Amino acid sequence: MDRITDDARLGSIYLGKVRNLDLSIAAAFIDIGLKKVGFLPLSEIPFPEKGDSSLTDGARILVQVAKEPYQDKGPRLTANITITAKNIIYLPYGSYIVSSRKLSDDVSNKWKQMLKEKLSDKED
Repeated sequence: MDRITDDARLGSIYLGKVRNLDLSIAAAFIDIGLKKVGFLPLSEIPFPEKGDSSLTDGARILVQVAKEPYQDKGPRLTANITITAKNIIYLPYGSYIVSSRKLSDDVSNKWKQMLKEKLSDKED
């Protein structure tokens, strides 16, 4: 992986590669292209595949920085990706749709209905 920067900023999203899976601590160490590997607790994997063998050494996984690196520790990661915009937060595996309280009920319901039609079964 190319090392574009050594800063794993909070909220940054990476396509990482499982460097090793340690079941004794229920976590995976993920190479996201930085000097330090990221730490992904298995509890931070929201989709059903977390219990099967899809997360193996060398597997690719989409992760987001949940806590920036500190001293000798790499970033803490999550596979529960959130994408935040002005009035909406997208949680692909959140199993619910939420809108900003700043939106009126009419606008909020319109957005929710429109999104519900577009989302897959895993997303809503």
